[in-house]
Amino acid sequence: MAWEPNNEGEDPPQPFSLKSKDEIHTVKLYQFEASPPCAIVRALLAWAEVPYDVVQVNYPFKSEISWSKYQKIPILVVNDMQVKSSLFGLRVMVFQVNDSFIIAKCLSPCLFGREATQHELNLMKEITFGVMVAVEIELFSDDKDRSNFVDAFFSDDCCSQTFVKPLVLLMVSQAPDRIRKSKPEVKPLSEYGETFKKGLQGNYIGGSSVGPADLMLWALAEMCKHVRSTLMENWLLKNDLTGWYERVAGETETDTLLTAIMATKKSIWTQ
Repeated sequence: MAWEPNNEGEDPPQPFSLKSKDEIHTVKLYQFEASPPCAIVRALLAWAEVPYDVVQVNYPFKSEISWSKYQKIPILVVNDMQVKSSLFGLRVMVFQVNDSFIIAKCLSPCLFGREATQHELNLMKEITFGVMVAVEIELFSDDKDRSNFVDAFFSDDCCSQTFVKPLVLLMVSQAPDRIRKSKPEVKPLSEYGETFKKGLQGNYIGGSSVGPADLMLWALAEMCKHVRSTLMENWLLKNDLTGWYERVAGETETDTLLTAIMATKKSIWTQ
C-alpha cells in the first residue's frame, strides 16, 4: 500500500513504521531557511546526526513542491531512493511527512530511540500551535526584527531580493493582524513562559536527557538569535529558562557531560 502524506496537525493515515535510525537511508527536507518550523526539523535531524539534503523552496511560486498536494513547508521525504522497489532484498516505502509537530512525533523513535511521552507531546503541541505562532506575531510586529527576518529568509539570493523581497516585506508586515484573526486562541508570548518553566523534568523537558520538545523550543530561540532578535533571549531570561537553553546549546562550562550537546552537532544554518 502506498504511503499517504498527512495534512497539517494530523497524523498520517498509516502508521509511520520506521522505528530506528538504521532504517533511515535518505532524507530530503523541503524548506525556507529562516522558517521557524524548518529550523525545528533541522534541529531534530542535527541532534540525531542524520544526514539530509535540503531543497530551498523559492517563494512565492514554490515550484520545488509543485509535485505535492500539501503546499506548506516543511515537507520531509524519507527513503526516496533511486531504486524504490528494494534495498538489500527488502521493499522500501517512501515516506512524506508534513508539519514540524507531526515530523517530530513520527520520527521520535528513530531520532531518540523512544516514543515522545504524553508530557512531551503536550508541550510539542504548545510549541507548534502556541509559542511559535506568538513568536511570529511579535517578531513580525517589530520593524527591525521583521527586516532582519526577511533578509535571512532570502539569504544570498540576489534575484529574489531584488524582485520578491519588497512583496514579502509587505506580506510579513501584515502577518500579525492576519494571524490574530485566524488564530484568536493564541496568547501573547509572555503567557507561555510558566508552562515551560513547570514543564522541565529535571534538566530538560525530556527528563535527564534532551527530548524532542527541548529541541523544538531550542530551535525557536536559535531562529531568533539567527535573525539578530532578542525576543526569545528576553523570554528565556524572564522565565528562568536561560540555564536550560545553555545546557541544550552547550554554552556553559558546568555539568559538561550534559551541556556539550548542540554545540557539538552540525549547524542548523546554511548561511
